[in-house]
Amino acid sequence: MWVTRSKDLYACPDFHDELTASSFRLDLAGSDHHYGFSAVLICFCKAIANGYNVSALCGRDSLRSAVSGITYTGSYWMSAIPFAAGMATMAKLKELDAPALFRELGSLLTEGLVDVAAGHGLTLVASGEPALFYLRIADDPSLVLHQRWIAECVRRGVFLTSHHNHFINAALTRDDIARTLEIADEAFRVVV
Repeated sequence: MWVTRSKDLYACPDFHDELTASSFRLDLAGSDHHYGFSAVLICFCKAIANGYNVSALCGRDSLRSAVSGITYTGSYWMSAIPFAAGMATMAKLKELDAPALFRELGSLLTEGLVDVAAGHGLTLVASGEPALFYLRIADDPSLVLHQRWIAECVRRGVFLTSHHNHFINAALTRDDIARTLEIADEAFRVVV
């Protein structure tokens, strides 16, 4: 709240890019709602339509006239399919209670990965929100061990990345998580 009061006091609007923040993984109203503030302008992009090319700029009514005077062009026009995909995607996210599902699946996965690493004497840090987490091995300041572990996971069919956050989605199942943990364990056995 202090940040919100300060930015309002000093007339510093916050412009929020929802694509990098959460893509509806934290709250269907946007991650600003999840964190308890109201963005002045917020951009929703491909997550609206499960990857189809559509975006929306939402914001406070007080900026409507300023924003409506901006000239813009785009490649997202003249196609009904992305709009239909957006309507279907948002309906499905609501039906699934996607933020709760993503939080649950992300917690199962990250807590499981941390436990698997601990079984090999390593401290795996899963930081950030469970629905969009970042992994690093705390015992590996060079990142070489982490990169080798990730490579072994990928070699066995689990796509993780060594230098970026990970995104949970509705296609992930508990069976996928169980298999991921088995592969993570195998990969740690190879590199430790």
